[in-house]
Amino acid sequence: MEQTVETLAVRVDKLEKDSADLIYRANAAAVAQAAVDEKLDSVLITLGEVKQAVAGLEQTPARRLEVIARAVITALASGIIGFFLAKF
Repeated sequence: MEQTVETLAVRVDKLEKDSADLIYRANAAAVAQAAVDEKLDSVLITLGEVKQAVAGLEQTPARRLEVIARAVITALASGIIGFFLAKF
C-alpha cells in the first residue's frame, strides 16, 4: 500500500510539472500570437497607405492634363479678348 502511495505521489508530481510546462507554453504561444497580430495590423495599415499613394500617383497625369488644358484655354481666351480690344 505504501508503495502505491509513493508511486501515486511521483505520478502526481510529474503531472503537476507537465501541466505547469503546458501552461507556460500556452502563455508563450499567446504572447507570440499577440506579437504576430500586432505586426499584421501594422502591415495592413502600411498596405492601405501604399494603396492610397498609388491611387494618387495614378491620378497625377490626369491632373497635369487638366492644368495644361486650363492654360491653353486661358491663353486662347486672353488672345481672343486681346485681339478684339486691339481692333476696336
